Amino acid sequence: MTTFDICLSKTCWCDVPSASMRESLSKGIAQNIFSVESSQSKMFVNIVGAKGYSFCPSTFTNEHLSKDTFKQTQLFALSFNNLSSSNKKQDSGFSFADIKQRARQYNLPIFFAYDIFSSLSWESAHQMFCIVFLNEVSIYSLREAEVIQKALLTIFPEADKKYNGIIDLHFGGNKVLYFDEKMPTINPDMVLMNMSLYLKNRYGATNYKRKIVSFAEGTGIVLDGRKLPVVSLAEELRTNTDLKMEKYYDENPGRIPHHKNDKNSPKPIIYNNRDFGEKLLRLNYVINFQEDVEQEETQQSMTVRKYHIHQPYRSSVIKSIGFSCELYHEFESNDNRRCLSNKELFGLATNLALVESGEKIFKDILKSKFSDRDNGLTFSNWDYYFYYIKRRNPYPCSSFCPYHRTCTHGQNILSTCSIRPHQIERVSNNEEQLVSLDEASEDFKKKFNRAVESSEKAWHVIKSQTALGKTQTVLQLLKEHPEMKVLIVVPTNKLKREIAERAKAMGIHLDVSPSLHEIGDLLPVEVWDNIETLLDSGKSPIPRIIKAIKKEKKCDAKILKQYLSERDKFYGSTGCAITTHRRLSSVDLQKYDLVIIDEDYIFSTVLADRITVSLSELKRLKKKLPTRDSLCAKIKKILKKSEFYGLFTVNKIAFDKSYADIDTEINIQALCEGTHFCCREEDGGGCNSIVFTKKTNLPDGVKYIMLSATANEDVCKYCFGDENVRFYDCKKAMLTGTLYQYYERPMSRAYLDGHPKVMEHIKKWTGCEHTITFKKYADYCTDDMYYGNCVGCDVLKGQDIDVIGTPHQPDWIYKLFAFMLGFDTDADLNPCAIVTYNGYRFRFSTFDDEILRTIQFYIIETDLEQAVGRARLLRCDATVKLFSNFPLRQAILMESEYDQKEYT
Repeated sequence: MTTFDICLSKTCWCDVPSASMRESLSKGIAQNIFSVESSQSKMFVNIVGAKGYSFCPSTFTNEHLSKDTFKQTQLFALSFNNLSSSNKKQDSGFSFADIKQRARQYNLPIFFAYDIFSSLSWESAHQMFCIVFLNEVSIYSLREAEVIQKALLTIFPEADKKYNGIIDLHFGGNKVLYFDEKMPTINPDMVLMNMSLYLKNRYGATNYKRKIVSFAEGTGIVLDGRKLPVVSLAEELRTNTDLKMEKYYDENPGRIPHHKNDKNSPKPIIYNNRDFGEKLLRLNYVINFQEDVEQEETQQSMTVRKYHIHQPYRSSVIKSIGFSCELYHEFESNDNRRCLSNKELFGLATNLALVESGEKIFKDILKSKFSDRDNGLTFSNWDYYFYYIKRRNPYPCSSFCPYHRTCTHGQNILSTCSIRPHQIERVSNNEEQLVSLDEASEDFKKKFNRAVESSEKAWHVIKSQTALGKTQTVLQLLKEHPEMKVLIVVPTNKLKREIAERAKAMGIHLDVSPSLHEIGDLLPVEVWDNIETLLDSGKSPIPRIIKAIKKEKKCDAKILKQYLSERDKFYGSTGCAITTHRRLSSVDLQKYDLVIIDEDYIFSTVLADRITVSLSELKRLKKKLPTRDSLCAKIKKILKKSEFYGLFTVNKIAFDKSYADIDTEINIQALCEGTHFCCREEDGGGCNSIVFTKKTNLPDGVKYIMLSATANEDVCKYCFGDENVRFYDCKKAMLTGTLYQYYERPMSRAYLDGHPKVMEHIKKWTGCEHTITFKKYADYCTDDMYYGNCVGCDVLKGQDIDVIGTPHQPDWIYKLFAFMLGFDTDADLNPCAIVTYNGYRFRFSTFDDEILRTIQFYIIETDLEQAVGRARLLRCDATVKLFSNFPLRQAILMESEYDQKEYT
């Protein structure tokens, strides 16, 4: 608890004000809002309870105390007048001690209480007094606040009905009767549950639910199938819209937020608990009202569990809870630890109620340790409490546990101890602090400048979100430092040309590396086919280009001559230049002061640079070579090792010019340079092909700056060496757009193949025009964009997109990459491993080996982030719906509603 706001009178009184003074006081008090911090609570209690200052527990949007101007309340006050005519008609009087005892009996801790200017004589002491409760969070809905107030009045019918409304003024007093410096709190769930218990105790088990029904009819709240109020508490991710609205109302205090249960408002009531501090998390109490018919069914399905004969968790979970949960360990231990508060006990109970034998274990421990605390008065309540909560979802740890800030936990105790299949839980104390877009952009510029100014010739890897202005920052560097010789490296030819044009508009000249793929469509089919075949086999296309030029076909000659001219100009460049990731390894990097690589070079090139060759093709190639030829010897080694090893190495050899004349589809140059090999089995027939790659061979002694939204520090160090990597992790800004993630299905290729109608159902349900998914489902993909083929594409900027699938790779790809980096990879996939990543805890098909898991998660996350990033959510107010069981940061986890009957 940090602060609560009330309206406080500016003058004190020594007696109850007259009716005319009451009206005058009500007009001025609404303008005097007093924010009470926890350190000021004692002073506030003394001002009201002992010095006679009147107060209203609510605050308002203008100077009038009225329902129309109600803003919020966090205090609930009840005034009692034992001398009133209405109370004289009762059979017996009551005292503050009676009220205090009842509050304790029903686990409603009083914050403070005071005499209302009553005589201090023994006969009349405490005949007029006020008790005040402190709610956990501010309530911004008048209707919700009135429900809580009416429930309290039901439990304490002796309270004066005339002046106990939410907007009523409460007079101060001349003596504080009670004050709890710990500032204990109530909440809507506890109030309504104890109101139900009070009615049961007063009217009996067979009649009390009629009273609850009457209460519901008077307030409009929804009851569940057992005729009990439906209230839930959940920890949820706050959306961008929520935060924007909060900022708006902070800046426009005269505006009243609309909530679900107020008039003309479809949204649920939100209680923003300032005590929890996490920027993206909130505790959300939800109460349904009768008129929200459509919302009612949905909300109850979320907040009330379906009844089953057996509890969802077996009793064996108790042992795990005792090991994992500090609060439960404290509860069950036999040492002389502190007594748990009612709030802590209730939080434990909501979790244990879902475990077989959990209720019995809880009650046995409670009876043995705590039953004498209140002379047994409240121990009997737990039979009813467990009945009340037995079909409810468990409370999240952050709502009741004092260790929630230091303990690594999921949403609740049960999810922490037993993650279920298809369940993703946010892990506590792992929330990434988000900043404004301007602050994130400025932080990137600072880190970029720090890397530029560094004298270390190493890999300076800057991880920063897409659309922070990286390209503009790089071009600004070239403009301000024309003496620097910089090579810019980008993932695609299209982006290469776009940046060259932007540079030209700024007065910056960049020599651009040409690409044959850029002019392929302009060449005759037979010419391009020849060139493409040469490129695929690793042979130089230059002789074929020269031959085409000599034929003097004007169009072909002009295009090809221009290509050769640009090629010579690029390689002979003495200034700044720009090229692509694929061309980087063929450039003399030593002549540049700085090499700036846009996007993840490892993912786009190092990881993707592998070639598959069948063993039969290798054998045919071997026959075409002299027996003592070095390539023939290498092929023999490859074939021999493939009989015994799944992964193996063979040294690289020099490429002989004579190999260029061999008629084969194999890329001989790549085969010569290949060092790391992996055997592939197809159709269960043993090894019948091999995949090979080589270690990254970019020269040392060059200063590289890699700008990437998906870079992984560990993977970078695996590739380039620990001592050669300087990693800069930039601040993250909250997305302007929204990312919804539907996580309950694995959505791998195998899953989609086995459930062929999933894609169709998703598209019908979302109604979204654009889709990015696997290449094999190209008919659904927009502009031929699919996993692995959408980096740098900007055509979907600001558009809503469906991203469907979890882009797993075959496990041999992860193993080959790790093997190439020098790691032992003898590990298999665990199909149901419990992992923690990106601030979430979930089950996933992954490796127990940390290095393989790091590589796998890096590859999957990069694919997903690149696909989601096409909407440019950082700056664009678009929506991406992601269907995958691999959680991304800033994703709002959702349960999908598309029809699954035909394929589950």
